[in-house]
Amino acid sequence: MKSGIIFFIGLGIVVLAAIIYVKYYIAKQIYEAYNFKGYDEKKYFLISFFFATIGLLLAIALPNKSKNNQTLSDELPEL
Repeated sequence: MKSGIIFFIGLGIVVLAAIIYVKYYIAKQIYEAYNFKGYDEKKYFLISFFFATIGLLLAIALPNKSKNNQTLSDELPEL
């Protein structure tokens, strides 16, 4: 009886660790999108870690403030 309880507690710990790892990986990827847009504060990583969907939508909605974005012109390219 006790070995079954210990097994499920161990399984719960492993599942919890896997969930935390996946959340960390997703938040890290979203944070790279923030860095690409020029936002490098740690609060954006924490928002993405605890609220992944909200963090992703915020990363999409924020304007670029970095210098690596291209300026678009109204001219047509020459062929």
